[in-house]
Amino acid sequence: MTQKTILKAHQPSSALPRRALIGIADDLMNTESLLATAIVAVDSDGVNPEDVQVALVIVRERLHAAIERLRALKE
Repeated sequence: MTQKTILKAHQPSSALPRRALIGIADDLMNTESLLATAIVAVDSDGVNPEDVQVALVIVRERLHAAIERLRALKE
């Protein structure tokens, strides 16, 4: 049993969704930062458009993952 599993076993049920929401919020803040960087890069000289496209794909994947995590909490 891992440390994370042990912690979950001893948390009240109301703490689990709160902890999950905090994790999702952290992920979304990091994703917003990556998106902001990609937006600035679009206007920069010498930036490879493929690099920006890769960053945008990562942003989309992270947003999709956050949505799925929120849906799982809703159920």
